[in-house]
Amino acid sequence: MIDITLQILGVVLMSIVLADVFLTVLYVRSGTSLLSDRLARWCWRLFRLISKLLPQWRDKLLSYCGGIVLLLIISVWVALLTIGFALIALPNIGSGIKSSHSNPSHPWATAVYYSGANLATAGTPDIAPRAAGLKIVAVAMPLLGMFLITLTVTYLLQVYNALMRRNTFALSLHFATRCTGDGAELLAGLGAGGDFSSARSDMGALATELANLYEAHHFYSTLLYFRFRDPRYALSRVAIIAMDATTLIRTALDSSKYRSIQECAATNTLWEAGTNLLGEMARILLPSEYTPPNSPPDEKTARQWRDHYHAAAARLRQAGISTTADEAAGVEEYLRLRQKWDRPVRGFAAYMCHDLAEVDPAVVRR
Repeated sequence: MIDITLQILGVVLMSIVLADVFLTVLYVRSGTSLLSDRLARWCWRLFRLISKLLPQWRDKLLSYCGGIVLLLIISVWVALLTIGFALIALPNIGSGIKSSHSNPSHPWATAVYYSGANLATAGTPDIAPRAAGLKIVAVAMPLLGMFLITLTVTYLLQVYNALMRRNTFALSLHFATRCTGDGAELLAGLGAGGDFSSARSDMGALATELANLYEAHHFYSTLLYFRFRDPRYALSRVAIIAMDATTLIRTALDSSKYRSIQECAATNTLWEAGTNLLGEMARILLPSEYTPPNSPPDEKTARQWRDHYHAAAARLRQAGISTTADEAAGVEEYLRLRQKWDRPVRGFAAYMCHDLAEVDPAVVRR
């Protein structure tokens, strides 16, 4: 009875790992995995705790988390598969699975050795199965090992390709704002001299990159935990620049002159991609304690938003772009629209241990 229980437990462990590999690598939808997402969250919490104990090393410590998360996930997959196969083999050590020299004195160690060697596709020349069923399992394990290795390599390549694309997009946005992180600077560059003739293609490119960013995090939730020391690469900063520029287009520009850019498909796509990115990622990846309540901003925050809006409008006029005649109505509309996307941005900034002054310097510094 004990032997059967051990083998059932081994089958269950292996089934959990295979299901997690399928959901993480092949199904690729955040929040659906059995183990990977939980391991990533627990690892990030541990790194956050350590960084609080060593605040002078905070940014450096947290920058290692993404790579450690990937190593942890892969290690758990390999360890559980090895243990699962060892539990299946354990009752047969010395009987169905025999050594060419003598009966093993440590059955559990022998079972782990036999399991790990077969999983690694190397095999065990000194230990071999004798029963027909165990021979079939011994053939299946190297195939399973090759399957796991192939999918793991593919997963790592996809994650790091997505990470490189995310960082490239973040850096291009940073440079487009003249290294200020201000959405108004981005908008002033898009319509310098009041000419938005090429802005649609530029906005379309931004919308495409933001949509790619959304899908990349939807595919690979571990991307979130690649937190770099330089705040230019912060996801919350990328979202703020893109959403702030889109919100200013809708509220600060003169509608009589720029209605075509305000209502074009590129602007709508940028808005929808940004709100979906923040909303879905907050729902799936952000712990509830980091989601601020859905309430109007406090007096200090509202004042910061108003000051930013007026400064942004002045910067646009300086760039030769006509702004709305009714600035009082424009600022109220800006506050209303910003409230829709600002909460998850602040939640992600807090969760990823970024100061608001780092990710939103155009607002917080004033």
